[in-house]
Amino acid sequence: TNNGGDTADQTTQQDYHIKVILKTLASEYWQYVGNGCKQAGKDLGVTVDVLGASSETAYDEQLSIIETVLSASGTDAMVVAPLQSETVATQIANAEIPIVAIDTNVESDKVLSFVGFDNEAMASMGGEAAVEAAKKAGWDTITAIGIAGVQGDSTSEARMGGYKKGVEKAGGTYLDAETQYADGVSDKAVTAMEAIIQSHPEGIAIIVCNNDDMAVGAARAAASYPAYKNTIFVGCGGTVAALDA
Repeated sequence: TNNGGDTADQTTQQDYHIKVILKTLASEYWQYVGNGCKQAGKDLGVTVDVLGASSETAYDEQLSIIETVLSASGTDAMVVAPLQSETVATQIANAEIPIVAIDTNVESDKVLSFVGFDNEAMASMGGEAAVEAAKKAGWDTITAIGIAGVQGDSTSEARMGGYKKGVEKAGGTYLDAETQYADGVSDKAVTAMEAIIQSHPEGIAIIVCNNDDMAVGAARAAASYPAYKNTIFVGCGGTVAALDA
């Protein structure tokens, strides 16, 4: 303000309240994301609440969380990692608060920004690197099978499409018709890997997975089979458990 030539700067700090709704809190990766959001809140001096569904297939549960957040007073903005992008787009159509999508985009004019990877490009790089690693591991015939996340999930589909592109670009063969679905969790990836082993007792050069939890589970399932001792397992996420494995 300017009073008789004297200027004074005045800053008002508002305690914004931001709700973050993740795909799930039941995985190491999403716990990283949630912790990052909480730390950002501390750094910026705003209140951040992190919520999430019990699993990546708990669609109705996440929709209920979003509905509660949108109908409650006192929320200044929402961040969401949608389990079903199209359904979430419909649900937020009349939202009056700023919304940011993470991990999976939401096609809606209510979404101000998307924070995430180009999943297809990222996975393509992984597919190429896996072929080179398989060659070094001594594989003559380089074939790859994917263990995907939730069937129909756009992030999972983009990653699996990227893996296929990268593997084939590097000279390998991607067995698209043999894709397994494991809903993003380790125990289902174990079951999927056991099915792959039964179908391919001779071994497979590369197993590409939608996330690190599934890659760790698949590798664990294959550990006792000599034909798979040189198999290259690819995940996505960079979790400590996967790096240690």
